[in-house]
Amino acid sequence: MTKTLKDEFWDRMDDVQAGMLEAENTRIVPMSHYADKDEGVLWFIIAAGTEVETAAHGSARATHVVADPRAHIYAKVAGTLTEVKTPKSLTSCGPPWPTHGSRAGRTPPTCV
Repeated sequence: MTKTLKDEFWDRMDDVQAGMLEAENTRIVPMSHYADKDEGVLWFIIAAGTEVETAAHGSARATHVVADPRAHIYAKVAGTLTEVKTPKSLTSCGPPWPTHGSRAGRTPPTCV
């Protein structure tokens, strides 16, 4: 069976370690993602209180740029950054993440 370009994109994005994320009116920051091929989204775990997390409250336009020769992909991915705080959604962000409470006095992460 031949892979489609879309399948190839998701397979390669799954191999990318990190990229640079820019949300509307924020600084560009290095960010790793979890590529969810089934949902057609990139998940990010964002520290609470950051510019990117604040931008996600308003469904900000965002761009994630990756350049990974190991994954054989160089891409600019544009979309909308939307905050998701439910524990069910956090578990879909890849590895097990803390979904309640705080650790060492820090605020739990936000999944966007």
